[in-house]
Amino acid sequence: MAIFNGHTVTNDGRNLLGRALSGAGKIVFTKAAFGQGTYTGDLREIKELVDKRLDCVVSDILNDQGTVNIKIQITNKNLTESFRTEEFGIYAKIEGDATEILYCYAAAQESDSIPNNSFGDTFMAEHTVYLAFSSDAEADIYIKEGAVFLTRDTADKSYVIIDLEAKGDLSSGRTSLEADKIYKADNGKWYKNIGGDREWTAGNGIPDELLKLISWEQIYKDLDKPFGTNEGEILEGIRLAQMLGLEFAGELNNSNTKKANKVYYDTQNKSYFKCFNDNVLNYADSNYYEGISNNDLLLKLQNLANSVKTFASGNINLPITVEENWKFGLVTIRFKDSRGTSTTIPITYTSENFSVFEQVDSSGTIYHDLVNIVGNGQLSVYSAIKEKGISNTLYISKAILFY
Repeated sequence: MAIFNGHTVTNDGRNLLGRALSGAGKIVFTKAAFGQGTYTGDLREIKELVDKRLDCVVSDILNDQGTVNIKIQITNKNLTESFRTEEFGIYAKIEGDATEILYCYAAAQESDSIPNNSFGDTFMAEHTVYLAFSSDAEADIYIKEGAVFLTRDTADKSYVIIDLEAKGDLSSGRTSLEADKIYKADNGKWYKNIGGDREWTAGNGIPDELLKLISWEQIYKDLDKPFGTNEGEILEGIRLAQMLGLEFAGELNNSNTKKANKVYYDTQNKSYFKCFNDNVLNYADSNYYEGISNNDLLLKLQNLANSVKTFASGNINLPITVEENWKFGLVTIRFKDSRGTSTTIPITYTSENFSVFEQVDSSGTIYHDLVNIVGNGQLSVYSAIKEKGISNTLYISKAILFY
């Protein structure tokens, strides 16, 4: 292969790059070409190869942190006359432009010969050109009809992978990885970063556990499992929604809009959270989320067991003080009533009156479940019953309150 001097960006190429950086559009690399001529003037002024002999397809491009890697496919399939590769150029345009320009030019230090195909001996090769390029400029390629061949490396990056942006080699000196982008490891394979935006050790080309191999074989292995709830089995998404009683809407740790009354998974806390106000937070703020995982529910139950107040049996001549946050309870009241009649007794500081207190046996035991207490107050049971003239003595055999 010929050895070329460094590429010189032409004045037309500089103007094109300036237009792209000012927002005129994306740079499209259209083709490359070899020639047999020699240019003796200022290389920045050149507008066309001196003696162009062979057009080449640009098969792939990658803007890797300001260095554009352009892959050129070279073939003598339609070449009728052999020539020496004395000059080389790459052509480009702004997307939408009618014509292309010579973006850069290189002269050979040591030329080589490309033979003609008069005897049917087709020569094919792929060559990568590296150009300094602004990482702020968008670049693309245009592949003409009849592209000659597709290499395995180009296919792996550009065609097997769907909707994933390639960012270049892991070991290219980068110190950080971007979320959900793909990188090429030292083994030649492409990996998706599933670990979010994170730091990376410069020069390291070995993927870690947060870099997921991108291949059909890997996808097949991940999905080739039976449905079920045992280890190594896949759980259908609808089953999770059925268990939660709410619609599962994905991960919480991103800036997407979270909707009220849907469940999100917090990858940091390893817990499920119910959203009760729309938001775009990427963490489980208690003003917007409530934990509903088994661990959260267990903590609530344990707190309930520790939040019980029991009043022992005794003569109650004064009201029972009800403290703040006590919400409901199970109350058993015993009193004496020689008349043996049912009586309606109002209880103060509750959301309802006790309805009918029914004397159910000779000792005068009555029951009332779920007392709903409103705010701070008192259960003035004794005074309420006494006003009815039922009994002068009131006993509470058990009053259990919860919050």
